[in-house]
Amino acid sequence: MGERRGLDALAALATTYADQPLQDFVRTLAGHYPSDGHDDMAILALRTPPPP
Repeated sequence: MGERRGLDALAALATTYADQPLQDFVRTLAGHYPSDGHDDMAILALRTPPPP
């Protein structure tokens, strides 16, 4: 899978599961990341409060 297609797939996955609790969201991204298992992965996720 090309790098751009992989990033697009990851963005679509993040959009689909964005309403999950943060810990579950990170697990979902890590569990569905398109990889052959040989790459290291780090995920930094945070939620910002809605504007007032």
